[in-house]
Amino acid sequence: MRHTVSFLLVPLLFVSFLVVPSFSADEKVTQIGFEAYRRLADSRYWELVDDKEAEEAYSQLATGFLFLLLPSFSTDEHVTQKGIEVLKGLADFYRDLKDYRAAKEVYSYLAELSLTEEEKGNCIYNISFCFYNQKKYRQAIEESDRLLATYPKGMPDYEIAYYMKGYCYLNLGEYDEAIQCFRKLIEEEPGSRFIDPSEYHLARILYFQGKYKEALAAFKQLSKKPLSSAVIPDIAKQIEENIEFLEKLIEKSER
Repeated sequence: MRHTVSFLLVPLLFVSFLVVPSFSADEKVTQIGFEAYRRLADSRYWELVDDKEAEEAYSQLATGFLFLLLPSFSTDEHVTQKGIEVLKGLADFYRDLKDYRAAKEVYSYLAELSLTEEEKGNCIYNISFCFYNQKKYRQAIEESDRLLATYPKGMPDYEIAYYMKGYCYLNLGEYDEAIQCFRKLIEEEPGSRFIDPSEYHLARILYFQGKYKEALAAFKQLSKKPLSSAVIPDIAKQIEENIEFLEKLIEKSER
C-alpha cells in the first residue's frame, strides 16, 4: 500500500467511523476533535481498521490543525501544541507502517516548528531512524551528528544517537568509526540500555576484523553479566551462538 503525506492544505476527507469537527482559522479546536485524535493515536485504533481509512483520518485531523499552527492564522499556544501532537501522531503512524519516506517528510516539517528541545531532538532522531531503515546510512549519520551537536547530553534521544551512528558505521563496514561511537556511548552513558548491545557489536567487529580469539573472549565476558534484552530481544541466545561458532572456528584453524 502506498501512503502519501496529505496534510498540506488539502480538502478535508470525510471518515465515517470517526467524528471530527470542522476546523477553521477562526475557531478553537473542540474537545470532541481532540478526543477523536486520542482515540486514533493513543489506543492505536488504526490496528483495528483499514490502513487507508486511518491515514485519511489522520490527514483530516492534521490538515485542520495545520490551519491553526500557521502564525498567520493563530497564535494560540494551547491550540498550537495540540496541532503539534496531531502531526507527531501522523509521523509516528507512517513510521509504524514502515512508510519511512512519508514519516521523514512529516518529522522534517515538525522539526522546523517551535518545539521544545526534547521534542525537536526526538524529531531529528526519527529522521535518522527513517534514513537508517531506507539503508541511507550516511544521511542517518548526519542526522545523528546534528542531534549530538545541537542538544545537551542527558536528553532522552542523546544516547541512542551514538548507538545509531555506530550501527550505521558498522553496516558501512567502517569499523574504526563504529568502535569509536560504541566506546564513547559506554564511557559517557554507563547506565544506558544500549551498553549491552554496544559491547555485543564491539565483539562482532573483532570477528569481522579476523580477530577470532579476541572476539571469543569478548563474547564470553559479555555472557557472564546480566543482560538487558530491551534493544536486542534475544541477545543472550545470539551471544551463546557466537561463542559456539567461534570455538569451532578456532579449533578447526588450529588443527
